[in-house]
This record gives sequence, structure tokens and C-alpha cells, in this order.
Amino acid sequence: MELDAAREPTLLSRREVNHQAAQFSPDGEWIVHVSSERGSTDVYLKRVDGTEESTYVAPGTAPLWSPNGGQIFFSSGDRLKRVEVSLEGTRRVGEPSVVFDNPGYELRRGPNAQYDVTPDGETFLVLAEPIESDTPRIQVVVNWRDELERLLRSGTE
Repeated sequence: MELDAAREPTLLSRREVNHQAAQFSPDGEWIVHVSSERGSTDVYLKRVDGTEESTYVAPGTAPLWSPNGGQIFFSSGDRLKRVEVSLEGTRRVGEPSVVFDNPGYELRRGPNAQYDVTPDGETFLVLAEPIESDTPRIQVVVNWRDELERLLRSGTE
């Protein structure tokens, strides 16, 4: 749409649910976004012109298109996942797969993705934060007397 054109906005949803983190596809024809329309936080696809209902992708947050538009990346707790998409002709959404696990950390929360991917889709820049836990941590030290003697001999307290 030209910035100086007199056009009416297109309403993409009449549902009273939370929609967020929308991203245009590289070709500008699709939007990937997060919605609570099923009662949970899920990733959806929608045509920019609003002519079709949203297509469910997977449970997750912070969606991001691959540079070539053939994949959608998204956060799922301490994992970054991807799903293959085909938008030409019959729309197809593959099964999600794990790109990488990040145990003990989750992608930083925010209105948009807190990560990015290189043009080849193979390298990621990720802003992550530790997952807080209410579970007490117990650390067991085996042979603690030997360890204490070693530390005292080396002058470390």
C-alpha cells in the first residue's frame, strides 16, 4: 500500500481474543502471528488481505519467518522450533521440529521475537534469560574433606 494512498484498513479478525507478535512474510502476502483463539498461546498464519481464516501452525510464541519464507521459527519454552510451510497453491504446514534446546534458559519475552536468523537460515542470534525456579537446588560434594584439604593447601578459601 502506498503511504499517500487513500485506502481503508483491512480488519483481519473480528474475534475478541489476544493477537500479537505479527510478522509479514518475505513476499508480503502472509502474516504469522500469535493468538489465543484456541484458549492457549499458539502460532497462526493468515493472508494479508484477510480473505481466509487463520491457519493453526503450532503452540508457541515469538514467530519469525525464515528469509526465504519456507519456514517459520518460534519459541517453545527453552526450545527454538521450526516448521516448514508451503504457501504456493495448496497451503501446507509441516510438523514442528526442534532447532536447538537451550536448557535452563528461555527466549526473552517481548512483543516480538528476541532472536534473529541469518539469510541462509542456519545461524541464530538469541537473547535468552535464565528460567527462574522455585525448586530448591541441592548440590552434593563427594569426598568433601579431600576437597577442603586441597583448597586449604592451595590457600583458596
